[in-house]
Amino acid sequence: MSSTISIEVSPEEAQLHLIQRQREEEAKAYARKKARERQQQLASMGMYGDLDGSRKEVQSQLDKAIEGFEKFLEGKYHSLSKTAKLLPILKTIPKKDRETLISDALDVMLNSVDNVSLTGVVHRLGDLVEVSVNFIREREANSKLTAKLKRALEQQSSAAGRMRTIHYTLRVNHQTWEEWNPDVKVVLGQIILHVLMESTDLFETETREVHTSSYF
Repeated sequence: MSSTISIEVSPEEAQLHLIQRQREEEAKAYARKKARERQQQLASMGMYGDLDGSRKEVQSQLDKAIEGFEKFLEGKYHSLSKTAKLLPILKTIPKKDRETLISDALDVMLNSVDNVSLTGVVHRLGDLVEVSVNFIREREANSKLTAKLKRALEQQSSAAGRMRTIHYTLRVNHQTWEEWNPDVKVVLGQIILHVLMESTDLFETETREVHTSSYF
């Protein structure tokens, strides 16, 4: 037996929904256009062949990104700033794990072209930092589970896949953590985004006019 739920929507709400959907479709079309242009640029540089172009770019730029991250961690910041308050979280990550974090962060950014909005990328990067830090803590506390998890992670080729694997493995083994404050994750995501934008040659920002109203 099935039931039907009816929801009444005002004409104004329906119009807002249609406008928002239009904006989303325009954004996706624009992202696909920019992705095609980027692939053509990679091809002209000889960086898009048998290997996936974005993966090859990650490899060529990773050293710059890691170096940029280390310099950022060594920087001086106002004691009352959000960066100064949250920097200890990043500094507690062992150097080898910081390299993994930055590699995964590059993977997240290069595979987020369809998002267009930097806000979505920032949230993904913040989630990545949260998962990475808590994985390290669990690794130190539970070596047996970590060995099992490490084998599972070796089967994943993307940052998103590794994040899902960590979440799933910890959940089925009843190892969870209290989710971080969203504001904390946003600031950490902004830090990672800033570092990668400034230290690599992979990304560009572009301002363009939007002809419909924004409702974010």
